[in-house]
Amino acid sequence: MNAARVCSWVLAASLPLSCASTTSNVEAVTHPNPEPRIILWARSALGGTQADGATLRELVAARRGATELPGGLFGRTQFTLRIGRVMQGAYEDKFVDVIVLGEAAHAVPEERDDHSDLDAFTGRWTLTRVDGRTFVVEDIENTPFPVGAVAHRDALRAKIAEGLASDDPTFRALALASLREHRMLEFVPQVAALLGSHAQPTKRPWLAQFDETIETLARRTLVHLIDGLADDNTPTFHDPPEDWQRWWDETMGAAT
Repeated sequence: MNAARVCSWVLAASLPLSCASTTSNVEAVTHPNPEPRIILWARSALGGTQADGATLRELVAARRGATELPGGLFGRTQFTLRIGRVMQGAYEDKFVDVIVLGEAAHAVPEERDDHSDLDAFTGRWTLTRVDGRTFVVEDIENTPFPVGAVAHRDALRAKIAEGLASDDPTFRALALASLREHRMLEFVPQVAALLGSHAQPTKRPWLAQFDETIETLARRTLVHLIDGLADDNTPTFHDPPEDWQRWWDETMGAAT
């Protein structure tokens, strides 16, 4: 094993441990012709929770899976912002729900017990309406998050692709570990391909608390990747790779 290659892996962790529902009691104002885009200044964020599954599947399918969800143990995909002022567009509620994808998801800070991570949400947001009071943001420049938070995202994506394609179980394990922290959904098919008879049975004792085969690690990673996207047709943990690939293809083909 080339130690230098192993050490070159930088796994920028973002592992929130818990999240609570932050649904506001303030009713959204319904506009006859709601504007599709608004720019606002957020005073703070109330916290994060899981977005509606059907809405999230639709947004991911529209991108054919080429996007990222916030990582960590409990990936928060939707945040409620407290609005300071609306700078452009019409929006009369005091709160707005924002689904975070792509670069913005990569930059979501690690959840902290003192909620200081929510300070990063203060600032200017450019949001695209999904429906009612729910919006989506994807590009880092449309958030107040620092641009530097995504500086190494492309390099990490390339490392993950290289690791998943490698015959070396250590590099495969490193790639799967990265996907537990950065949920890049474009790699779902490659992770699914590691299931079943084609999975590598080599253990990785220095990367886990328990000895796991690459197949078991791939299954755990796959379940984590699609957390929040599952529906009644989602395969179970032990289902074969072809079932997972079929479900993913059907889900991604649902966009019209």
